[in-house]
Amino acid sequence: MVMIEALKIIFLKDSKINFFYLLLFLNFTLTFVFFFIELQIFLTPKPDNISLYFKIWQTRDWLIVSFLSILISLNLIFFIYSIKIKSPEVKSAPTGILGALSGIFSAILATAWCSSCLVVLFSLLGISFSTGILFLKYKFLIFAVSSILLLSSLYFQSKKITEKCKC
Repeated sequence: MVMIEALKIIFLKDSKINFFYLLLFLNFTLTFVFFFIELQIFLTPKPDNISLYFKIWQTRDWLIVSFLSILISLNLIFFIYSIKIKSPEVKSAPTGILGALSGIFSAILATAWCSSCLVVLFSLLGISFSTGILFLKYKFLIFAVSSILLLSSLYFQSKKITEKCKC
């Protein structure tokens, strides 16, 4: 309920649609969808065959990428709006940034579905191959944890926005 009120505050201005935040949201969403697609393409050994990935991806993969992109975009929009209303609580800004970054990182882990993507991603992070394969086994759990992190970040940011804007 708090998130819906915050969405109304951000996207509706005097009962009219606030096109600035709407276009910013759509831009962020499309950018993150493209980022997650390109991330999987660039992390594989043969990154030049993009059409192969579109054939491999199932409806579930598109839904997961779209859902996480929407959550991350909303998280960034809420963060930008809370900065724009000039919060006197300067120490709460790093918490919002940390929540957004942890959500983005867990979304990157959740969208890396193939073993070759995970191996390259984890080797860049200094994690062993066997741990990467273990993450592949629990990929739905990683998706659930990243969704919970993003939703909790959205909840706390929307709570902060609705408290500041007692409209």
